Amino acid sequence: MWSVLTDPTRIAEWRSECRSGNWLNGVTEPAVGARFIGRSRVRWVRWSRPCRVLELDAQHRYRYETISPTDYTRWAFSSNRKDPRPESGNPSR
Repeated sequence: MWSVLTDPTRIAEWRSECRSGNWLNGVTEPAVGARFIGRSRVRWVRWSRPCRVLELDAQHRYRYETISPTDYTRWAFSSNRKDPRPESGNPSR
């Protein structure tokens, strides 16, 4: 599960609005500080956002944020059922 969850090239396999993603700057695997770009689409609206990995504790916790001058979103995934917290900096999304 973690190999799919932490690989932006596979994000379309588990997120319906996400269409594709790829690592930036020669990165090939997740690490704190690594950047990737994610591309999404809902109906006719398309967008992309660069993202940065904030936390990675293999098999336990993965957290990243989008990087944008106008808004941001933080995503967190945890294997601990007591900590399933997606975080959002834009409450309207």
